[in-house]
Amino acid sequence: MVARINKEQKEKVKKRIIDAAYELFSKKGYEETKTKEISKKAGIAEGTLFNYFSTKAGIYLEAMFSKIDLEREKLITKEMSRETINEIIMEYLTKTFKIFLRLPKPVLREVMHITTYFSKKKRKLFDQFSDVDYKAISELEQILKEMVEKGFLKPLDIQTAATTLFAAMFFEVLLYIYQNDYQKQEMTDSLKKKIDLILEGYIIG
Repeated sequence: MVARINKEQKEKVKKRIIDAAYELFSKKGYEETKTKEISKKAGIAEGTLFNYFSTKAGIYLEAMFSKIDLEREKLITKEMSRETINEIIMEYLTKTFKIFLRLPKPVLREVMHITTYFSKKKRKLFDQFSDVDYKAISELEQILKEMVEKGFLKPLDIQTAATTLFAAMFFEVLLYIYQNDYQKQEMTDSLKKKIDLILEGYIIG
């Protein structure tokens, strides 16, 4: 007779998989990490791994997002001044999207499809991803507010500016994912132009 595991035991196994995957992905990167290694580190058979996740990209997405609050690095390293306003915004946005940008394009496309799947089938997890976006926008609002308070920016609609800047970054990431000939440097250059345009007229020179 095959022993069945209860919901609590399943959650414990899933957590072991996520912890093992996060450690391996962080050390070795996506392509060099094999599902066989993840299952071995988690103490389960490779076949069992796919009872919890249908693809390697799905494991990556859930593992990295589950730990994102634990690895909140210092997202801004530059000292705030009139001259560094656009650089600070650029640095914040690119670091916020770093989980995606370090993956190969084919994997990114797979991740986007999986995210769509989560929005329909795993609403709780999708809401968790959305919370990350909302938190990033909230932090961006605080950055802009500080720039206004320090007299580097003229008063502006901070919420609208923050969501517009975040949307510009998201648009560039989508272009990068789905256009084969669109390179990271082009994406970076285009985003810089958008940041300049959005904040043009507000920087106190």
